[in-house]
Amino acid sequence: MTVGLAVGAAVGLFGQATEWPFFLLTLFVIGVGYSMTQTPSGCLLRRFATADDRSAVFAAQFSLSHLCWLLTYPLAGQIGIAAGLPAAFGVLAVVALLGTLSAWALWSANDAEELVHSHGDDDASLAHLETGEPHGAGRHKHAYAIDELHLRWPTSGN
Repeated sequence: MTVGLAVGAAVGLFGQATEWPFFLLTLFVIGVGYSMTQTPSGCLLRRFATADDRSAVFAAQFSLSHLCWLLTYPLAGQIGIAAGLPAAFGVLAVVALLGTLSAWALWSANDAEELVHSHGDDDASLAHLETGEPHGAGRHKHAYAIDELHLRWPTSGN
């Protein structure tokens, strides 16, 4: 998506004779980029949410994505009016690049689906410890999702 927006800025600045075909190609590249982000995001949401929480998680993601659109659509329009479409493409390419770099920096490179973690000694935790693969006293390993027994993401030590 970032590349498509940058290409759109370049075409607007330098591609007067071939502007329309390159504009259509740019829209295609942006559409491919958008599909490449939306499809995996649904898989991630399903992976890290329990069946009971899935509706709320998808609703939250829907709201967050629409908040981003609420901010970037007027930004694109105002910049497009004030400075032209190449400038709008350029600014949105920078916004997309910042989002890409943020995700790259914040998302763990070693993202295991099953995590070893520990629990307390209350009855619910003790019963839950019998599920998954045992890893010593009070510890086990299974596919991890935030729920009533897993209120936060485990750190490397627990």
